[in-house]
Amino acid sequence: MDWVRSETVGEIVLAAWRARGPLHALADTDVYRIFHGPTEGQDGVTISRVGEGAILEHAVELEGAEGEWADALMNVHSFRWIVARSRIRNSTTPGAISSRVLVGSVPDEGVAVQESGLHFIIHPRSGGHVGLFLDARPVRQWIRHNSRDRRVLNLFAATGSLGVAAAKGEARRVCHVDQQRLALLVAHENHALNGVPIDGRDIIRGNLYPHLKRAARHGQRFDAVILDPPPAVSTGGLKRPVGQDYAALGALVAPLLAPHAWLLCLFHQRGRRREECEEEVLRSAALADLEVHWRGESGLDFPESDPHAPMRATAFVRR
Repeated sequence: MDWVRSETVGEIVLAAWRARGPLHALADTDVYRIFHGPTEGQDGVTISRVGEGAILEHAVELEGAEGEWADALMNVHSFRWIVARSRIRNSTTPGAISSRVLVGSVPDEGVAVQESGLHFIIHPRSGGHVGLFLDARPVRQWIRHNSRDRRVLNLFAATGSLGVAAAKGEARRVCHVDQQRLALLVAHENHALNGVPIDGRDIIRGNLYPHLKRAARHGQRFDAVILDPPPAVSTGGLKRPVGQDYAALGALVAPLLAPHAWLLCLFHQRGRRREECEEEVLRSAALADLEVHWRGESGLDFPESDPHAPMRATAFVRR
Protein backbone atom coordinates (compact mmCIF):
# COMPACT_ATOMS: atom_id res chain seq x y z
CA MET A 1 0.00 0.00 0.00
CA ASP A 2 1.45 3.38 -0.97
CA TRP A 3 1.56 6.19 1.55
CA VAL A 4 -0.23 9.41 0.59
CA ARG A 5 1.93 12.40 -0.42
CA SER A 6 3.00 14.68 2.45
CA GLU A 7 1.08 17.69 1.12
CA THR A 8 -2.09 15.59 0.92
CA VAL A 9 -1.70 14.53 4.55
CA GLY A 10 -1.87 18.15 5.64
CA GLU A 11 -4.92 18.83 3.48
CA ILE A 12 -6.96 15.88 4.63
CA VAL A 13 -6.13 16.41 8.32
CA LEU A 14 -7.09 20.08 8.05
CA ALA A 15 -10.39 19.22 6.32
CA ALA A 16 -11.23 16.64 9.00
CA TRP A 17 -10.29 19.05 11.80
CA ARG A 18 -12.58 21.73 10.40
CA ALA A 19 -15.43 19.22 10.05
CA ARG A 20 -15.23 18.64 13.83
CA GLY A 21 -15.93 22.30 14.57
CA PRO A 22 -19.07 21.56 16.65
CA LEU A 23 -17.06 19.16 18.84
CA HIS A 24 -14.14 21.58 19.27
CA ALA A 25 -16.64 24.14 20.58
CA LEU A 26 -17.92 21.93 23.41
CA ALA A 27 -16.64 23.08 26.79
CA ASP A 28 -17.40 19.74 28.47
CA THR A 29 -15.89 17.37 25.86
CA ASP A 30 -12.24 16.90 24.91
CA VAL A 31 -12.18 13.34 23.57
CA TYR A 32 -13.44 12.34 20.10
CA ARG A 33 -12.33 11.05 16.70
CA ILE A 34 -10.42 13.72 14.75
CA PHE A 35 -9.86 11.76 11.55
CA HIS A 36 -11.77 8.69 10.33
CA GLY A 37 -9.50 7.34 7.62
CA PRO A 38 -11.82 4.89 5.83
CA THR A 39 -14.05 7.74 4.62
CA GLU A 40 -11.80 10.80 4.95
CA GLY A 41 -8.85 10.07 2.71
CA GLN A 42 -6.59 7.33 4.07
CA ASP A 43 -7.75 3.83 4.83
CA GLY A 44 -5.84 2.26 7.72
CA VAL A 45 -5.49 5.50 9.72
CA THR A 46 -7.60 6.94 12.52
CA ILE A 47 -6.75 9.84 14.83
CA SER A 48 -8.42 10.64 18.14
CA ARG A 49 -8.22 13.70 20.32
CA VAL A 50 -7.49 12.78 23.93
CA GLY A 51 -7.54 15.92 26.06
CA GLU A 52 -4.54 17.95 24.93
CA GLY A 53 -3.02 15.00 23.14
CA ALA A 54 -3.73 12.86 20.10
CA ILE A 55 -3.57 9.15 19.31
CA LEU A 56 -2.65 8.12 15.77
CA GLU A 57 -3.64 4.51 15.06
CA HIS A 58 -2.46 3.02 11.79
CA ALA A 59 -2.16 -0.22 9.89
CA VAL A 60 1.14 -2.09 10.16
CA GLU A 61 1.70 -1.58 6.44
CA LEU A 62 1.81 2.18 6.96
CA GLU A 63 4.70 2.27 9.42
CA GLY A 64 7.51 4.71 8.75
CA ALA A 65 5.66 7.90 7.89
CA GLU A 66 3.97 8.69 11.21
CA GLY A 67 6.01 11.89 11.40
CA GLU A 68 4.10 13.36 8.47
CA TRP A 69 0.85 12.87 10.32
CA ALA A 70 2.29 14.33 13.52
CA ASP A 71 3.39 17.43 11.60
CA ALA A 72 -0.07 17.79 10.08
CA LEU A 73 -1.68 17.51 13.51
CA MET A 74 0.62 20.12 15.03
CA ASN A 75 -0.35 22.47 12.21
CA VAL A 76 -4.02 22.37 13.23
CA HIS A 77 -3.56 22.39 17.02
CA SER A 78 -0.74 22.70 19.54
CA PHE A 79 -0.99 19.19 20.98
CA ARG A 80 1.10 18.52 24.08
CA TRP A 81 1.72 14.93 23.03
CA ILE A 82 1.07 12.57 20.12
CA VAL A 83 1.27 8.77 20.33
CA ALA A 84 1.36 6.42 17.34
CA ARG A 85 -0.12 2.93 17.78
CA SER A 86 -0.16 -0.13 15.51
CA ARG A 87 -0.58 -3.88 15.82
CA ILE A 88 2.58 -5.91 16.45
CA ARG A 89 3.56 -8.14 13.54
CA ASN A 90 3.60 -11.88 14.28
CA SER A 91 2.77 -11.38 17.95
CA THR A 92 1.88 -14.44 20.02
CA THR A 93 -0.74 -12.25 21.74
CA PRO A 94 -3.74 -11.59 19.45
CA GLY A 95 -4.35 -7.88 18.99
CA ALA A 96 -1.15 -6.83 20.78
CA ILE A 97 -0.31 -3.16 20.20
CA SER A 98 2.98 -1.31 19.98
CA SER A 99 3.10 2.40 20.75
CA ARG A 100 5.59 5.18 20.15
CA VAL A 101 5.55 8.74 21.46
CA LEU A 102 6.02 11.14 18.55
CA VAL A 103 5.58 14.44 20.40
CA GLY A 104 5.91 15.35 24.10
CA SER A 105 5.45 12.81 26.91
CA VAL A 106 2.50 10.82 28.24
CA PRO A 107 1.87 10.23 31.99
CA ASP A 108 2.30 6.59 33.01
CA GLU A 109 -0.89 6.77 35.06
CA GLY A 110 -2.95 7.65 31.99
CA VAL A 111 -4.79 10.76 30.84
CA ALA A 112 -8.05 12.06 32.29
CA VAL A 113 -10.57 13.24 29.70
CA GLN A 114 -14.15 14.42 29.73
CA GLU A 115 -17.10 13.66 27.49
CA SER A 116 -20.34 15.57 28.00
CA GLY A 117 -19.28 16.11 31.60
CA LEU A 118 -18.40 12.45 32.22
CA HIS A 119 -14.77 11.74 33.18
CA PHE A 120 -12.66 8.80 32.05
CA ILE A 121 -9.08 7.54 32.19
CA ILE A 122 -7.39 6.70 28.87
CA HIS A 123 -4.06 4.86 28.58
CA PRO A 124 -2.54 5.90 25.23
CA ARG A 125 0.45 3.54 25.58
CA SER A 126 -1.56 0.48 26.58
CA GLY A 127 -0.65 -2.80 24.90
CA GLY A 128 -4.38 -3.33 24.29
CA HIS A 129 -7.33 -0.99 23.92
CA VAL A 130 -6.83 2.51 25.34
CA GLY A 131 -9.92 2.32 27.53
CA LEU A 132 -12.80 4.20 25.85
CA PHE A 133 -14.79 3.41 22.70
CA LEU A 134 -15.38 6.87 21.24
CA ASP A 135 -18.14 5.85 18.83
CA ALA A 136 -20.39 5.03 21.80
CA ARG A 137 -20.64 8.68 22.92
CA PRO A 138 -24.34 9.04 21.87
CA VAL A 139 -25.11 5.77 23.68
CA ARG A 140 -23.57 7.03 26.92
CA GLN A 141 -25.72 10.15 26.66
CA TRP A 142 -28.87 8.08 26.18
CA ILE A 143 -28.02 5.82 29.11
CA ARG A 144 -27.39 8.78 31.38
CA HIS A 145 -30.85 10.18 30.61
CA ASN A 146 -32.66 6.86 31.00
CA SER A 147 -31.22 5.24 34.13
CA ARG A 148 -32.72 7.09 37.06
CA ASP A 149 -33.74 4.74 39.90
CA ARG A 150 -32.95 1.67 37.77
CA ARG A 151 -30.90 -1.40 38.65
CA VAL A 152 -28.45 -1.58 35.74
CA LEU A 153 -26.48 -4.64 34.61
CA ASN A 154 -23.55 -3.76 32.33
CA LEU A 155 -22.33 -6.87 30.47
CA PHE A 156 -19.02 -7.07 28.60
CA ALA A 157 -18.37 -4.01 30.72
CA ALA A 158 -14.68 -3.42 29.83
CA THR A 159 -13.63 -0.20 31.62
CA GLY A 160 -17.20 0.53 32.68
CA SER A 161 -17.94 3.70 30.71
CA LEU A 162 -21.55 2.73 29.93
CA GLY A 163 -22.19 1.81 33.55
CA VAL A 164 -20.59 5.03 34.76
CA ALA A 165 -23.01 6.93 32.51
CA ALA A 166 -25.87 5.06 34.21
CA ALA A 167 -24.48 5.88 37.67
CA LYS A 168 -24.23 9.57 36.77
CA GLY A 169 -27.82 9.32 35.58
CA GLU A 170 -28.80 8.39 39.16
CA ALA A 171 -29.18 4.66 38.68
CA ARG A 172 -30.10 2.88 41.92
CA ARG A 173 -27.44 0.24 41.34
CA VAL A 174 -24.85 -0.54 38.65
CA CYS A 175 -23.28 -3.96 38.26
CA HIS A 176 -20.38 -4.57 35.83
CA VAL A 177 -19.41 -8.01 34.50
CA ASP A 178 -16.31 -8.70 32.38
CA GLN A 179 -13.44 -11.19 32.12
CA GLN A 180 -10.61 -8.64 31.90
CA ARG A 181 -9.05 -7.84 35.28
CA LEU A 182 -7.15 -4.73 34.16
CA ALA A 183 -10.21 -3.29 32.44
CA LEU A 184 -12.26 -3.69 35.61
CA LEU A 185 -9.55 -1.93 37.62
CA VAL A 186 -9.99 1.05 35.28
CA ALA A 187 -13.75 0.79 35.83
CA HIS A 188 -13.08 1.39 39.55
CA GLU A 189 -11.00 4.46 38.60
CA ASN A 190 -13.71 5.79 36.30
CA HIS A 191 -16.33 5.53 39.04
CA ALA A 192 -14.06 7.39 41.46
CA LEU A 193 -13.32 10.10 38.87
CA ASN A 194 -17.03 10.77 38.50
CA GLY A 195 -17.83 10.81 42.20
CA VAL A 196 -20.09 7.75 41.96
CA PRO A 197 -18.64 5.13 44.33
CA ILE A 198 -19.40 1.49 43.59
CA ASP A 199 -19.48 -1.53 45.87
CA GLY A 200 -16.64 -3.88 44.95
CA ARG A 201 -19.16 -6.73 44.87
CA ASP A 202 -20.81 -5.05 41.86
CA ILE A 203 -17.65 -5.31 39.75
CA ILE A 204 -17.57 -8.97 38.81
CA ARG A 205 -14.76 -10.68 36.93
CA GLY A 206 -15.71 -13.86 35.11
CA ASN A 207 -17.34 -15.53 32.14
CA LEU A 208 -20.77 -13.96 31.92
CA TYR A 209 -22.47 -16.98 30.29
CA PRO A 210 -22.49 -19.07 33.50
CA HIS A 211 -22.96 -15.87 35.52
CA LEU A 212 -26.23 -15.05 33.71
CA LYS A 213 -27.52 -18.59 34.23
CA ARG A 214 -26.78 -18.40 37.95
CA ALA A 215 -28.39 -14.96 38.23
CA ALA A 216 -31.58 -16.28 36.62
CA ARG A 217 -31.68 -19.32 38.92
CA HIS A 218 -31.35 -17.03 41.95
CA GLY A 219 -34.20 -14.83 40.76
CA GLN A 220 -32.15 -11.68 40.17
CA ARG A 221 -33.92 -8.93 38.22
CA PHE A 222 -32.68 -5.71 36.63
CA ASP A 223 -34.48 -2.66 35.29
CA ALA A 224 -31.85 -2.14 32.58
CA VAL A 225 -29.33 -4.39 30.85
CA ILE A 226 -26.51 -3.21 28.59
CA LEU A 227 -25.14 -5.68 26.04
CA ASP A 228 -22.03 -4.75 24.05
CA PRO A 229 -20.42 -8.07 23.07
CA PRO A 230 -17.21 -8.18 20.99
CA PRO A 231 -17.03 -10.12 17.71
CA ALA A 232 -15.34 -13.06 19.50
CA VAL A 233 -16.75 -14.24 22.79
CA SER A 234 -15.88 -16.96 25.26
CA THR A 235 -18.64 -19.50 25.90
CA GLY A 236 -17.66 -21.90 28.63
CA GLY A 237 -13.95 -21.83 27.81
CA LEU A 238 -14.31 -22.10 24.01
CA LYS A 239 -13.42 -18.85 22.25
CA ARG A 240 -14.42 -18.48 18.65
CA PRO A 241 -15.83 -15.84 16.28
CA VAL A 242 -19.60 -16.09 16.55
CA GLY A 243 -20.66 -12.64 15.38
CA GLN A 244 -21.91 -10.84 18.47
CA ASP A 245 -23.74 -13.94 19.69
CA TYR A 246 -27.09 -12.23 20.28
CA ALA A 247 -28.86 -15.49 19.42
CA ALA A 248 -27.56 -16.92 22.71
CA LEU A 249 -27.27 -13.74 24.78
CA GLY A 250 -30.85 -12.62 24.28
CA ALA A 251 -32.18 -15.87 25.73
CA LEU A 252 -29.83 -15.62 28.72
CA VAL A 253 -30.75 -12.01 29.50
CA ALA A 254 -34.53 -12.25 29.03
CA PRO A 255 -35.25 -13.90 32.44
CA LEU A 256 -33.36 -11.09 34.21
CA LEU A 257 -35.50 -8.26 32.83
CA ALA A 258 -37.96 -6.77 35.31
CA PRO A 259 -41.31 -5.42 34.07
CA HIS A 260 -40.79 -2.33 31.90
CA ALA A 261 -37.02 -2.86 31.88
CA TRP A 262 -34.95 -1.79 28.91
CA LEU A 263 -32.33 -3.82 27.08
CA LEU A 264 -29.71 -1.81 25.19
CA CYS A 265 -27.77 -3.64 22.46
CA LEU A 266 -24.79 -2.29 20.51
CA PHE A 267 -24.22 -3.69 17.01
CA HIS A 268 -20.75 -3.57 15.42
CA GLN A 269 -20.93 -6.05 12.55
CA ARG A 270 -20.05 -4.12 9.40
CA GLY A 271 -22.30 -4.86 6.46
CA ARG A 272 -25.08 -6.38 8.54
CA ARG A 273 -28.38 -4.50 8.54
CA ARG A 274 -29.65 -3.14 11.84
CA GLU A 275 -33.01 -4.81 11.19
CA GLU A 276 -31.34 -8.24 11.05
CA CYS A 277 -29.58 -7.63 14.35
CA GLU A 278 -32.76 -6.40 16.02
CA GLU A 279 -34.74 -9.38 14.79
CA GLU A 280 -32.12 -11.73 16.22
CA VAL A 281 -32.50 -10.08 19.63
CA LEU A 282 -36.31 -10.13 19.48
CA ARG A 283 -36.35 -13.83 18.57
CA SER A 284 -33.83 -14.93 21.19
CA ALA A 285 -35.38 -12.80 23.96
CA ALA A 286 -38.99 -13.63 23.03
CA LEU A 287 -39.69 -14.57 26.65
CA ALA A 288 -39.38 -10.90 27.61
CA ASP A 289 -41.86 -9.63 24.95
CA LEU A 290 -39.68 -6.72 23.82
CA GLU A 291 -40.38 -3.81 21.50
CA VAL A 292 -38.00 -1.27 19.97
CA HIS A 293 -37.88 1.95 21.98
CA TRP A 294 -34.85 3.95 20.71
CA ARG A 295 -32.26 3.78 17.95
CA GLY A 296 -28.92 5.59 17.81
CA GLU A 297 -25.56 5.44 16.10
CA SER A 298 -22.08 6.95 16.26
CA GLY A 299 -21.76 10.73 15.92
CA LEU A 300 -20.47 13.20 13.33
CA ASP A 301 -16.84 12.27 14.06
CA PHE A 302 -17.44 8.81 12.56
CA PRO A 303 -18.65 9.62 9.03
CA GLU A 304 -19.63 6.55 7.01
CA SER A 305 -20.86 6.18 3.44
CA ASP A 306 -22.25 2.70 4.17
CA PRO A 307 -25.33 2.86 6.44
CA HIS A 308 -24.50 -0.63 7.74
CA ALA A 309 -20.95 0.29 8.77
CA PRO A 310 -21.20 2.57 11.83
CA MET A 311 -21.78 1.49 15.39
CA ARG A 312 -25.54 1.22 15.86
CA ALA A 313 -27.47 0.85 19.09
CA THR A 314 -31.04 -0.16 19.80
CA ALA A 315 -32.90 0.02 23.10
CA PHE A 316 -35.75 -2.45 23.57
CA VAL A 317 -38.37 -2.15 26.31
CA ARG A 318 -40.19 -5.00 27.99
CA ARG A 319 -43.89 -4.54 27.50
